[in-house]
Amino acid sequence: MKQAEFLGNIGNLAIYESNGVGKSGNAKGVSKSIQVRYYSADDSYMLKKSFSFNLADPEARGRALQKARNFAQQNQPA
Repeated sequence: MKQAEFLGNIGNLAIYESNGVGKSGNAKGVSKSIQVRYYSADDSYMLKKSFSFNLADPEARGRALQKARNFAQQNQPA
């Protein structure tokens, strides 16, 4: 199974790009997602938020990544 691509940490949260490709709602395009994850000491994680983007839009990935970074900065676990 292909691993998700690690994009970086912001505080205690990790940002990944999903390894799967899905259908973007009712549209005909395909989408991926940028995920914000919180890892625990046993290396399991909780998915805090996912930001999907359409692969047909060349700027969509950048927007989703920026949303994920903003979310991680504003929602650090205590």
